Parts: sequence; structure tokens; C-alpha cells
Amino acid sequence: MGMINCRECRAEISSKATACPKCGAPAAKAARKLGCGGCAVVGIVLIIGIGAITSARSDNWKADAVRQAADQEHAAALAAQSAQASAKTHFMNTIDIHYERLKKRVADGDLVAAFADIELFEKNGQGEHKDVPVFRKAVKPKILSDRIAKLPESDTKGRLILYRQLVAVAADDIAATSELARLEKAHAEAETARIEKDRLAADAAAMAEARQKEIAVGFSPWDGSHNALEKHIKKQMKNPDSYKHVQTTYVDRGAYLIVETTYRGTNSFNAIVPNTVRAKADLDGKLLEIISE
Repeated sequence: MGMINCRECRAEISSKATACPKCGAPAAKAARKLGCGGCAVVGIVLIIGIGAITSARSDNWKADAVRQAADQEHAAALAAQSAQASAKTHFMNTIDIHYERLKKRVADGDLVAAFADIELFEKNGQGEHKDVPVFRKAVKPKILSDRIAKLPESDTKGRLILYRQLVAVAADDIAATSELARLEKAHAEAETARIEKDRLAADAAAMAEARQKEIAVGFSPWDGSHNALEKHIKKQMKNPDSYKHVQTTYVDRGAYLIVETTYRGTNSFNAIVPNTVRAKADLDGKLLEIISE
């Protein structure tokens, strides 16, 4: 039992007294102290609270980053649309100037520049403006034919694209139509072959993965040693506790595996020496034959 001072008359009284025996004043209640258990509980609560706050902040940061990226992408898309709309508006406001320039270039025989002008009209949805279709039929076949002539025969993809454009503006060109049909057929056959090749490669990869899982049954996932062969080696050793796996390799022979394990261990003279054992094992991990040891 401890002693405390009365808060009124300062006389010493028992800490368990409810009132001062001298002046009658109520005794002050002693401050309750937390024990080790209480401190631990408070600490755990604080840790949980801090962890929850940190986790919430982390989630908020991630959400903010995702929103910011989405906002930036949206802003970029709007900017691109705005620029495209602005360019089209400018073109439409100056379409007569573009048209007169196109006419002059066709008249001067500047077909490359005229071709670029025609594509500009088409890009802005004005491919049928006035005599643009006439200029297109006169200019495009020549430019496209020149471009095709410069491409090597091996560039089948580039030639196919150009022939498609050529036939679109010169459907009566029998030679171009025939060549386009040949290229389309070759392209379809090549695409079919590519799809089949990809399918075979995917099947082969799936089979290899399944085979690997089947083979892995007989090996340790920790150090790659062959379980049955390691057990055999330890059984043949004078001091199995000295066994130290170094490396295990195998060759897949289809119906069986050739497994080779290199290890270290003590010999009859208690010296640590390396050794290698080769064995034949089935796909279930069982030893079929010890080839050499």
C-alpha cells in the first residue's frame, strides 16, 4: 500500500483511502498506468492504423497515376482531332487555290506534285471535286506504274499495295488486273502458310512444355538432381552424409532418359573426391540401368 498527499491539506494518506481522514476531502484517484500488455496493444493498433493509412495512400497514388495517364491520352486525342479539323478547315477555305495549283501541275507535266495534290483532295474528302477525278485517272496510273517498276520483284507486299491502288483507278488495265490477282493469290497462300507455321510452332511449344513437366517428376526442384539416381549413389557410398551434389544433366531419348550426375564425397581414405554416374531412367523417374559409375 502506497502513500499519497491530500490535494487539499497535503497530509499523507493511504492511496486506497476514499477521503482524507483529517480534512474530509475526497482522495485523488491515482493515474492508471498501462502495463506491458496495454502498451503492446496500443502499439499494434498504431501499426495497423499506420499500415492502413499507408496502403490507402498507395492505392490513391496508383489511382491518381491511372487517371492522369488517361487524361493525358484523352488530351492528346483531342489535340490530334483539333489539329486535323483545323487542317481540314484551312484546306476547305483555300480549296480553290489548291485546285488551280493542281490544274497547273497537270498541265506542266509535274505528275509527282500533282499526285500529291490529288491525295490531299482525297484525304480531305474532296476526291470528286470538279475535275479531280479526271486528273486522278490521268496522273495516278502513271505515278503508280513508275513506283511499281522501281520495286524489286521480291517486295511482294509493296507491289501488292501499289497494284491495289493502280487497279482502283485503272480497272480497265488488263495487265495490272491480272498481276493483282496473281499477287492476291500469292499473298493469301503465304498468309495461310504463316498461320499454319505459327500453329505448328504453338503446338510444338505446348508439347515441349508438357514433356518438360512429365520429365520434371523425377528431378528435384531445388538442385536439379535426379531423385532415384541420387538415392542409388548414396546407397553405394561408404559415407552417404558426405554426398554433395554438383550437377545433373540429361538427354531425352524419347522412351527413356540418359541421366548424368556429378557429385563430391569422401572415399575410403576420407578424402573428398568428385565422381560421375550415368544411368538410364524412365519418364516416371525410375532407374532402368546404371551405365557407368
